[in-house]
Formats: sequence, C-alpha cells, structure tokens
Amino acid sequence: MAKLLWESASFPERRKGRSVGSNAKKSKHKLNEQHLLRIHKLHLGLYARVAEDLGVSPSYVSLVANGMRSSDRIRQVLVQQIARIHNGVR
Repeated sequence: MAKLLWESASFPERRKGRSVGSNAKKSKHKLNEQHLLRIHKLHLGLYARVAEDLGVSPSYVSLVANGMRSSDRIRQVLVQQIARIHNGVR
C-alpha cells in the first residue's frame, strides 16, 4: 500500500508556544514599519512647502487636499510633490 503524502513528509520541529519562522516574520514586520515611518516623515511639511511655493497658506492647501476647496494648480503641485516622494523611496 502506498504511503500517504503526509506520512512521508518531514515537518520542522515546533517549539512550544512559537510558530516556525516567527522571528523572520517579526523582523520583516519591523522593516516594513520602519519603511512606512520613513515615508511618513517625508510627507511632513508637505502642505507648508506647497503653500510657500505657491504663495498661499498651508491651511488652504489642506482644504484643497481634503476636497473642501478647489484649485487645479494646488492639486497639481500636491500630486507632483507626492509622486516625487514616492518615486524617490523604493
């Protein structure tokens, strides 16, 4: 009679209370968190930079970004700045 697949498979030993590879998962998660925080820091001051470039207030840039006001020029510069940030971070 042929052996079932699971009978012939070798399984890694499991430690009590921990799954195999949990340290690798934690390390990958930590690297992902660090990457996201680094990207977030690049966004800090974005509205202020756009406002200064265009000669408007940061609060107005925020209103445009949140859809409460309309300005094609501000929206265009915001999109360019965000694309520049994301293209530089990989």
